[in-house]
Amino acid sequence: MKSGSSRGALSRFASLLLLLLVTAVYPYVAFEPFNFQSPVGTNGAEFRAAGGVGFARAGVLVAQSPNEWLSKAQATGRVSLELKVVPAALESGTLFAFADDAQSHNLRLSQQGANLVVQLFTTDPGRNEHSEYWLHDAFVANRAATILLSIQPEGYELSLDGAVRFGVAMPPGSLSAWQARKAITLGNELEGGQAWLGTIEGAWLRTADFTVDYTTPRESQLPPEVQRFRRAVRVHPTHGLTPSDAVTNFFGFMPFGLVLFWVIGTIRVSRLWLPTIASALLSLGLEVTQWWLPGRFPSSSDLILNTAGGAAGAILLLVAASAVSNARDTAPH
Repeated sequence: MKSGSSRGALSRFASLLLLLLVTAVYPYVAFEPFNFQSPVGTNGAEFRAAGGVGFARAGVLVAQSPNEWLSKAQATGRVSLELKVVPAALESGTLFAFADDAQSHNLRLSQQGANLVVQLFTTDPGRNEHSEYWLHDAFVANRAATILLSIQPEGYELSLDGAVRFGVAMPPGSLSAWQARKAITLGNELEGGQAWLGTIEGAWLRTADFTVDYTTPRESQLPPEVQRFRRAVRVHPTHGLTPSDAVTNFFGFMPFGLVLFWVIGTIRVSRLWLPTIASALLSLGLEVTQWWLPGRFPSSSDLILNTAGGAAGAILLLVAASAVSNARDTAPH
């Protein structure tokens, strides 16, 4: 009796150990290389005594004055933006943005390595209303660059250090489609953990009778905290879902549901809710934890597919157990 009891305890221990190992695989795969960060950090931008704003660490400067210039610019169809910047390195980040977020903007100027990227909202449906142009080899690390973007009714012109580099035609009324409610920021929005580092010595926005420099404390403010990376939840089940993601999330959770159902020991239809709920809870924990991982987003589709996959694994074991039981019952004795 004692030997049989010991074997039973050992079998239960081995089953639980197997379940623990299978469960541990999921956070390892989901979180590796474990680059956990707080989504909110201290603003690393600061006003300089000599003028301008320095970005020694990740930071952002936010305009606090209303965008009064926009109505003037829309009335004439003319506005210009001049930036004098000194990048600390040839990396990536936003210099100037008149935007809500990464997808919704009136105007955005960014650095991508040595290149300058200009993005504008226009009324051109052929460009999906957002025009993007690249000026290659615009930046050298620790060297000042003066960027002048002049928008006119017929299009816009970009100059670098006093030399015109290109001009682009725009549909009529593009400037009138810009929205005043969007915010003006200097520095990077910090999405994905990429922060623009360097100095913005001036950011002058001019209309016919209006000039503002957004690098002054009078016009802008430094929030005490900044978002180090974008936090979002993909609520719609199909948002950002690819076929490979769907297959991985569904079939990847089948082993968990199967092993858990086997460890429970009572393989019945009435017990299917146990591995289903357990799969949902494990998936929910993984999705919520992604809140602290740059570039990762909790997703309702992952939760749904993981739960369905765990339930499918349990059902697979139930079908297999039923088949084995029927085979034994019909076998000759």
